[in-house]
Amino acid sequence: MARDQRPLSARPAGKQGEGKLSPALLLAASLLWVFACLWFPLTDTDIWWHLASAKLMWARKAFLREDPFCLVSLGTPWTDLHWGFQCLSYAAWKAGGAKALVAGKCLAVAGALAFALKPHLDRRTISWLIPPAAFGIFHVRFFIDVRPLALTLLGLGIQYAAVVSHLRGGLRRPWLALLPVQIALVNIQGLYPLGALLVTCLTLGAYLARIGTGKGMERKAEGPENLGPLAWTCCALWCAGLVSPYGLSGFKLPLSLLGRIAPVSSNIFSSEIAENLPFTDLLRHHPMEALPFLFFFLLVIFTFDRARARFSPGHALLVLAFAALGWMAQRNLPLAMLAGLMAAGRNLQVSLAGTPGAEIPVQVRAGYAARLMPCAGWAALTAIVLLYGTKVLRAWKYELPGSMETPFRFPAPAVDYLEKNPLPGNVFNELRYGGYMEFRLYPGKLAFVDGRMILRTPEFYRDFLSVVDHPEGFEAYRSRYALTHCVLPISEDRRFLPLAAHLLRENGWSLLYCDGASVILADSATMAAALPPVIPVPDAIHARFAANPRLESMAIRNAVDFLRAAGREDAAAHLSR
Repeated sequence: MARDQRPLSARPAGKQGEGKLSPALLLAASLLWVFACLWFPLTDTDIWWHLASAKLMWARKAFLREDPFCLVSLGTPWTDLHWGFQCLSYAAWKAGGAKALVAGKCLAVAGALAFALKPHLDRRTISWLIPPAAFGIFHVRFFIDVRPLALTLLGLGIQYAAVVSHLRGGLRRPWLALLPVQIALVNIQGLYPLGALLVTCLTLGAYLARIGTGKGMERKAEGPENLGPLAWTCCALWCAGLVSPYGLSGFKLPLSLLGRIAPVSSNIFSSEIAENLPFTDLLRHHPMEALPFLFFFLLVIFTFDRARARFSPGHALLVLAFAALGWMAQRNLPLAMLAGLMAAGRNLQVSLAGTPGAEIPVQVRAGYAARLMPCAGWAALTAIVLLYGTKVLRAWKYELPGSMETPFRFPAPAVDYLEKNPLPGNVFNELRYGGYMEFRLYPGKLAFVDGRMILRTPEFYRDFLSVVDHPEGFEAYRSRYALTHCVLPISEDRRFLPLAAHLLRENGWSLLYCDGASVILADSATMAAALPPVIPVPDAIHARFAANPRLESMAIRNAVDFLRAAGREDAAAHLSR
């Protein structure tokens, strides 16, 4: 009897012993898991200065080239390579608010995974690839908020699929796909060199495999005989950084961003910003949280061992480059995960079944392993959902019903107060509050500072943190900037609570508003000139958190701690009752 010469992925499901457990259903289930992991309210505070920027660009009909928002950096030259992301986000916001932003993020990441895995997904590999992808996306989910990174991941996935297709002889003119995506990445985020890096790693790897350099590599590799077009495309991708409204300054911006995450002791932007902390910090202080990432990359290394007979230097270079970025700063872990999945997919494909379309021996097709693998894929995905599903559900108990903004993170009611009661003079705010204040209050009120750390000097940031950690120096600091009132957090980031308590206890400032998440304080001159109303603390807490009693009790505890630190024992005792 003649053997079936068709690729396994093209054969009817019934001939492979898979029955009703079709790969399509497994893919659909994994897609639902991606959305379950990523469908959570806005947490990243930078989204607000992105939206404020787009709103201002739309009003001015011009790109922003200097800072219009912050008191401390007003007029400072600003290379806003995020403008493309900002415009897309603002359009989504106008169309559907926060839900549209979150939905766009989920679709972008799902697309990134689809493009990254598609070249390697078939009936032989799907049961091996989907569980690690589901495992990885859960553990990087909180690094993937509504930020330019989601679109960068999508762009990298598209570029990867294009390069693999070209190397397999399917895409004859790779630059037609690679260059437009690279130009889009240039105008979305300062991480645009990652696209050129990805293509360069794969091109260099194809060249090394072609010449048979290194033990275990094949003398002859798949793909076009002439790698010249792909090499020239790499050069064009690196030069694409010039194709933006900011020209040479946009081209050089990634170097400045790289300096911000360099894990050296003298780099305050790395040591004092949580998402910029190196992976070694996670290993030292939260080893249990670091273990899943180590396990994931051990799996990737295992796939290289399985494919050692057909070792891919390009994928090895890709994993090393992106893992180094994840090691430098935790915010880059999603990039490292995506590169790991690309490499694992390729390694599993060649180790399980050789090249796409190669004939699979009858004994392998008919063996128990072939029959059991779809079941194993479902079992692994089910185990992941059962293990982590309760954590996904538990996160929603921390939200206000119907809200797509994380509680305690954004000073929404405090800004409502400032809108209704404009206070004279300059405001001092925690930097994560700055973007939200800009979106709501600009141009009537300038924020003191926001999360655009590329505009801050190390000296400014050190002074800022010093006055927060040593409140006794605030009087001189506020005289320098003519500060008359403050908006500070007292909940998630308790670093600012001692300063807020000091102003109320020692400096004679008045408490205008406190909802257990943030406070507004004003000096005596402002109180005399503006006569702003004082909102009772219990009323403010109840108005904000009454829809979730658990959150309301947390807010009460926060407010009690603040009042006691400020020496208001009677008010704290009354509130705690």
